[in-house]
Amino acid sequence: MSENEHVVVATTRVDWREWVAVVGAWAMGALVFFRDSVFSGFDHIIGDIGDARLIAVLHEHWLEVFRGRQPWRTPNFFHPVDTTLGYSDTFLLNQVLYTPLRVIGLDRYAALQWTIILAGLIGFVAFYIVCTRLLHGGRWMSIALAATFVFANNFAVQSSHVQLYSVHWVPVAVLLVAKARVSRTTRSRVAWSFGAGAFLGLLVYSTYYVGWFTVFATVLFGLRMLVHLRDRISTQRIRELADRLWRPLAGFAGGFALTMIPFALTYLPKLDETGGRPLDQVIAGAPGLADAVNLGPDNYLWGARMRWLFGQQHRLNNVEVSDAITPLLMLTLFVCVVLVAVMRRRDRSTGAATARALLTVAVLLMVLPLRRGDFSLWRAVWTYVPGAQALRAIGRLELMVSLLAPLAIAASVVVLRPSGERTGRRRWPMALAAVWLVLPIEQLNLRTITAIDRSDEMAFINGIPAAPEDCEAFFIVVPQYTPDFVANIDAMIVAQMTGVPTVNGYSGAAPPFWDLNPSNETYLDSVQRWNTNHGVGATCAYDRAANTWDSDPFD
Repeated sequence: MSENEHVVVATTRVDWREWVAVVGAWAMGALVFFRDSVFSGFDHIIGDIGDARLIAVLHEHWLEVFRGRQPWRTPNFFHPVDTTLGYSDTFLLNQVLYTPLRVIGLDRYAALQWTIILAGLIGFVAFYIVCTRLLHGGRWMSIALAATFVFANNFAVQSSHVQLYSVHWVPVAVLLVAKARVSRTTRSRVAWSFGAGAFLGLLVYSTYYVGWFTVFATVLFGLRMLVHLRDRISTQRIRELADRLWRPLAGFAGGFALTMIPFALTYLPKLDETGGRPLDQVIAGAPGLADAVNLGPDNYLWGARMRWLFGQQHRLNNVEVSDAITPLLMLTLFVCVVLVAVMRRRDRSTGAATARALLTVAVLLMVLPLRRGDFSLWRAVWTYVPGAQALRAIGRLELMVSLLAPLAIAASVVVLRPSGERTGRRRWPMALAAVWLVLPIEQLNLRTITAIDRSDEMAFINGIPAAPEDCEAFFIVVPQYTPDFVANIDAMIVAQMTGVPTVNGYSGAAPPFWDLNPSNETYLDSVQRWNTNHGVGATCAYDRAANTWDSDPFD
């Protein structure tokens, strides 16, 4: 197989039967994965009452920006601090789905749910195209591995952190790079490269964890490919490649740099405030060696084994350390590692190099977050890799492995087949067909991934009364025992609905000296002190229980 065959995107006519199979497989998987939402009539929404409601607020923020009602870097919470968007992910990329869904009439929670569902469809289709058009995998293998990726067990485990579902956008970036690679004119290659760079930068700006993971994995993949192909790259070849690639690479860098401008404007002002995550804190919260197989307690095939192995330990229910890929997927990955190493050790083709590189990166990312006591390989990453110090929950790297492991398996199967079968249509052996059937089934998780009651939330939103005209800002008053994060997010929702900024807030970080949590005994004193120190004008109170406003709350 020639070098270019591994990167050609097919341009043959559309086979409707193929796409019925692809979309049908995705629909079946989505029906199972999102069953709580679907069978509730989309009254139950993915996520919890904390981060997922915050994410809904942040999605809605961009709609307010597009309507000209809000500065793009300063949502109206933590008032009057500016650039408060820099305390969290921005979710700008999701607006390609969320904003149209809101425009056609869906409320914020239904639009968020459908944004996540449709992003999964995009990820499924893009992954399938990568497998079939770039890696030249078979149709049913590619469908099965796409389902294994998009509906992975650890996505159910991390359903309270739906920002991590942005991994579904990563195959799109791969396709953009591939399109640039096969474009016939220099202008077209530069244009597609610019688009690929801009898309990657937008992913980094939208969800930092996923964006950083993607860049990190891409660099590792590129370095491994250079090692594999070093014997084929002569000095003359390097000069030829440099002459041919510098313009597309410049286009990619230009697109990435362009989208890094809003990233810098949003996050750099907050860098000194938030700082990095202390290494000892990061490692203390990292998965241990036993967590390499920790799937959480609710996997359909392995849940009972997990409960037997871990008991009812806190770690079994800690979503930040129970993100491991499933055992059969892991076993298949390691079998591919051995077979490629033994059977294709002399194969210097691009396809073999791609398989080895994907296998290497998948295994490395699986191992890097693990710790034994205070020791972890992540120490080197935290010390030497730019941006790593901003990451707190490094176990989330396993969600990237859920993408890389199926891709590595697909690439391995292609290079392991006898050359006469690589593009043929011979039937797979029954054992291999069973693997493609079992791997998606192994991902089934019985966890209830919805905790937002859409009816209750919309009743609250629709019942918020107009604020008094003399209110320049407000703080929230809640019943006793209301969790602070719930109260503060309620205040953020009220601020969006009324247009009156709130001194309350909830995000990945908070402004310096901010301590306005309603459960504090000195809450009112803290609000007054905050207002005085920050020059906040006429302040009202919104009573969550009574659903009323108080224009003179400090008397």
